[in-house]
Amino acid sequence: MIIAKTLYNHIQISIDTMILVAKLTHEQQEELMNRIVLHQKNQYQDKYFHYSRKISNVTIKVSPRNPLANINYNTMLILQKNSSQTKLPYSIQEILQFDAWKIKRIDVAFDFTNFTPFSTFTNRLIMKHHGNVKFLQQSKNDKDWQSEYVVSLNSKTEAKACCYDRNEKEADLSTGIEHDYPLRFEIRLYPKLNEYNFLKRIDHGWIEKKLSKFIFIPDIEQLPLNKWDKRRLYKIQQDYDYLKTMKLVKQKELKKCAKEHRVPFEDIYASNKEKLYSFLELEELVVTSSGVYEQINFDDQLL
Repeated sequence: MIIAKTLYNHIQISIDTMILVAKLTHEQQEELMNRIVLHQKNQYQDKYFHYSRKISNVTIKVSPRNPLANINYNTMLILQKNSSQTKLPYSIQEILQFDAWKIKRIDVAFDFTNFTPFSTFTNRLIMKHHGNVKFLQQSKNDKDWQSEYVVSLNSKTEAKACCYDRNEKEADLSTGIEHDYPLRFEIRLYPKLNEYNFLKRIDHGWIEKKLSKFIFIPDIEQLPLNKWDKRRLYKIQQDYDYLKTMKLVKQKELKKCAKEHRVPFEDIYASNKEKLYSFLELEELVVTSSGVYEQINFDDQLL
């Protein structure tokens, strides 16, 4: 389980979902086919790609049905939920060494705890980083896990965020899992597929710039404000439009305080970026006493 612990003792960072795309050459496609069998009875039909296969927590999609998509890429890898917390099959690690992979989406997750049995974080606060940002309390695709979305889910913006209770999600899905760090603030990034966006040379500066825009306060009570201003923030928490009813001077004062004491997502990412992507590295195969390579066979992980 690869989670980078930081100087911020109540926060852990990980990569949740990562979607990669590539315009593989004919030789690279043949190499992929030699490692991964895409034609099997257990493969499922995909309406966007001709061939799909799921191995462990990775989905491989080849040959887009949409000719326009095929201009930019012919192969997609989806490293699904908690991707940095799961060891990738060796065959996947091998094809990830191709230099053509670009990041289409990356979800950077920040998990919080206050070390109590039920860390509900009712005192949390999200502030808008600019006036046009939209808040959404619940997505049509999930239950209410005390979810809050920053930026409309359907917009084409390069950065969105979702804040929710992980334990409520696990309970709803009946997984039996209970997290010690239950509150998740997940920032979803959608880089442009240009010449600067390659997995082998990630533009960390761009990622850090996007992370720096979000203003999240885990606990209003920890802010250096008087009780009256804290009450104002609780009212903003319940109804963001309440902020507009205040005098402009007070609005600026509270915004300034929130920005100064926000979680420094970009700093946490910067101090852990080397460890964050270590799950993508090609591991050295170890020969066992019987002369068999340790990671050769992943058939038991096929879904």
